[in-house]
Amino acid sequence: MNKEYFDIFAQAISSLYGIGEARYIARIVREDVFGSSEVLSEKEKILLSEIQEKLLAGQPIQYILGRADFYGLKLSVNESVLIPRQDTESLVHEVILLAKAAQAKEKIKILDIGTGSGCIALALKKELGRVEMTAIDVSIAALNVARQNNQEHGLCVQFEQLDILNEANWRRMPKYDIIVSNPPYIPPSEKVLMPDNVKDNEPELALFVPEEEPMLFYRKIGEFGLGHLAEKGILAFEINEFRATQTVAILKELGYQSVEVKKDLSGADRVIIATKPFPQGAKKAL
Repeated sequence: MNKEYFDIFAQAISSLYGIGEARYIARIVREDVFGSSEVLSEKEKILLSEIQEKLLAGQPIQYILGRADFYGLKLSVNESVLIPRQDTESLVHEVILLAKAAQAKEKIKILDIGTGSGCIALALKKELGRVEMTAIDVSIAALNVARQNNQEHGLCVQFEQLDILNEANWRRMPKYDIIVSNPPYIPPSEKVLMPDNVKDNEPELALFVPEEEPMLFYRKIGEFGLGHLAEKGILAFEINEFRATQTVAILKELGYQSVEVKKDLSGADRVIIATKPFPQGAKKAL
C-alpha cells in the first residue's frame, strides 16, 4: 500500500525537518502529487525519490511542487516569490474583519503593497467580493506569478508594477480605504535566525532590508498612507515580531491613531493596525 512508502519518505526527511513537519510534507506530497493511487508504480516511486532528494538538499516543498496553500487557495509559486505562510493569514483575517465593518459604502478600495504571489490580495478579494482590489510589486517576475494565480482563480485583482520607495510614483496613485502590506523586514544580521531552506531559496528582495534602515518600508508606507488613505482609512502591516515597539512608535510619530498590535496563532506579535490621523494631527508627507 502507498502508506508504507510515505512512512519511509517521512522518516527519511525527518532528520532535516523533524518528524512532525516531515509527516505534514509527506501528506501534502501524497495528496497533491499521487492522489488516489492505491499502489505506486515504478515511475511514481522514482518521482517520490526525486522529491525526497530535493527536500534533503534544502529545497522547500512548495517550490518543488510549484504550489502553496494559503487561506483556502491553492497558489502557484516559484523562486521569484515568497512562500505564503500561515503567519500572514493572521493579517488577512484582521483586514477581512476591518473591511466588512467598512463596507457600508458601495465598494471599498484596498491596496496591497509588495504583493509577491498575490496571496494577500487574492485571499481578500475571494473573501470580500465587492472590494476594488489593487496590488503592486517592484518585481516583474513576482507579478507574473501573481497574475497567473489571479487568472487561475478568476478573482479580478488589478496587479501593477510599482516601486513604493520611489515617491515620484505616488502622485499617480488614488486614495484607498485600506492599505495592507507584508513588506521586507529582516536585516541581514538576523539571517542567522532563519532556516537554511528559507534564506538559501526565497527571494532576498522580498525578505531583507538594509541593516542601517530596518524600518525602511514601515516608515515609507506610513508616509504614503498619510496622503493616500481616505478619511478614517486603515493601515495594516505584517511586522517583524522583534520590532513591534519600533513599528508602533513610527506610526504614532507620523500621527496615526488607534495603533494596535495583534498576535498570530503562535502568540508572536505579527500584525499592526492603525487609523489615518485627522488632518490637524497629521504630518505632511514628503
